[in-house]
Amino acid sequence: MSSDALFQPFALHDLTLPNRIVLAPMTRSRAGKERLPNRLMAEYYRQRSSAGLLITEATTISEEANGNCGYTQSTAEQAVAAGHADLIAFGRPFISNPDLVERFRNGWPLAPDAEISDWYSPVGEQGYTDFPVHA
Repeated sequence: MSSDALFQPFALHDLTLPNRIVLAPMTRSRAGKERLPNRLMAEYYRQRSSAGLLITEATTISEEANGNCGYTQSTAEQAVAAGHADLIAFGRPFISNPDLVERFRNGWPLAPDAEISDWYSPVGEQGYTDFPVHA
């Protein structure tokens, strides 16, 4: 299912976003012992740069704040079309789909969900930047 709602530009104050898909913040779990941004983090964001807005670092304020409310492309389209949202943040789907925007736009299937152990594993590329793009 592909609608145009998610792919319409959005004016956010003085910014014009190319689409309404937002990369939700990641945690600092991949920052290593130094807790500093690194090459691996730069690659993660480069791979996902087609999102309309990238929110790069954050921590949550409560357990309930974790996740993205389970939006799918279809439910996100409905929320935007109904005026319930201007932008939709996708977190977990971006983990195993660095090309999530292109997959949505082209109707390509999503990759299987990443293993939960990969979400917060603080070392290396495995489960972080090693997910393939759609062939």
